Amino acid sequence: MQAQVVLIIDSRNELSQKYKKIIQQDCYVYPVVSHDLQQAFEIMEELEPDLVIVSDTFEEKITDLCEKIRNNSRLYRPVLVVLSKSSYLEDKLNALKSGADDFISEPIESSEFSIRIFAHLRRHVEELSNAITQFPNEKITYKVLKRLVNSDIKWSLLYLDIDHFKTYSEIYGYLAADKVLKTFAAILRSSIDKGDFIGHLGENVFVIMTSPYKAEQMAVYLNYTFDAVAPKFYSEKDAQRGYLIISSDEKAGIRIPLVSTSIGIVSNQYKTYNNYQEAINAVINVHKLIKFLPGSSWISDRPKISTEEERKIEIIRNKIMVVESDAALAYLLDTTLEMQGYKVEVTGNIDELVNLIEENQPDLLLLDSGDADAEKCLEICSFIKNNEKYSSIKIIVSTVTHEKELVLDAGADLYLPKPYELMTLFGWIHKILNYE
Repeated sequence: MQAQVVLIIDSRNELSQKYKKIIQQDCYVYPVVSHDLQQAFEIMEELEPDLVIVSDTFEEKITDLCEKIRNNSRLYRPVLVVLSKSSYLEDKLNALKSGADDFISEPIESSEFSIRIFAHLRRHVEELSNAITQFPNEKITYKVLKRLVNSDIKWSLLYLDIDHFKTYSEIYGYLAADKVLKTFAAILRSSIDKGDFIGHLGENVFVIMTSPYKAEQMAVYLNYTFDAVAPKFYSEKDAQRGYLIISSDEKAGIRIPLVSTSIGIVSNQYKTYNNYQEAINAVINVHKLIKFLPGSSWISDRPKISTEEERKIEIIRNKIMVVESDAALAYLLDTTLEMQGYKVEVTGNIDELVNLIEENQPDLLLLDSGDADAEKCLEICSFIKNNEKYSSIKIIVSTVTHEKELVLDAGADLYLPKPYELMTLFGWIHKILNYE
């Protein structure tokens, strides 16, 4: 995995190969040698190296070269090290003023050269790493992914995040959220081998670049291990209940599951990617397929599932089933929800609901719990959430009879007491169907 690239610009063959050999000691570092200045700048544009070593063996003045390298790498700014036959202080100062980060006078002992170069690389990564997880930030992650996609090796890309992390942080505070991130980072770190890469694409969004032969086993391990420790981040009451209750100003209550992880996997084993943007878009689309599933889960783009699952990506989650005994309210909900762009099926008979769910496969169930149907409502909530076939269906229960916790314990995702404002309902529906 070309996690870090070092470009050596040196007209000398023997010494440049010596420096390359020293740098190759670390499997994470990929050294490239150029004896030609024009070629060197083409390599810089293609690979965006993390560190550039340039010697003063060219006709062009080293100060001019430093300025040119800085101007051509302004967007990603590599570490710039000058190798020089001179040991004069004035030459060192002029090179540093022109943009160099270090000036090394030759001849130099191999161990000193190695220590200085790797110290620069370490600091470069640390400066661009997340303070909590110590993983590289988006800037480095995209750079490494670009190199990976442009290489000729077989790879797998895992895209993963912590579900319900934002809500957890809002309730338990940033210190507790930092603890979740640190624990998750430790689990991620324990899953990789030398040569794999982990980086951030957001506060709690990560990618892992690894071999196709390890990707799925890695996903299974990450799901299992994180689920095992997730309850420890909660109070005893919340952990025993298995979810959080979020109350709003309207006295509604929403059921928020415990934190979990969702993992999408793509690989160039089965499909060719022309650039890193294609790879990122593909893995994000695969990842979307499991965001609505409860608990930790993963999905791969293996051929046996990819055709079917890719079709599902295009499906918009907008099918709503309304169970409402009040005919006037049922008509109002049907009309206004369709005006909002949803596909709506309405029934006033709760006894036929299971058959209608099987027939229509809704994304969300808006269930009225009246006095006569109170117990039936709870039974249906429990049936849906405990049935793997229907467990992805989101449930909003509107009621004047039940207590909030009783409804949520039965499996409802949102407790919405009557009477409610239509715009309040629409806001909740949008949030629930869009995983906000």
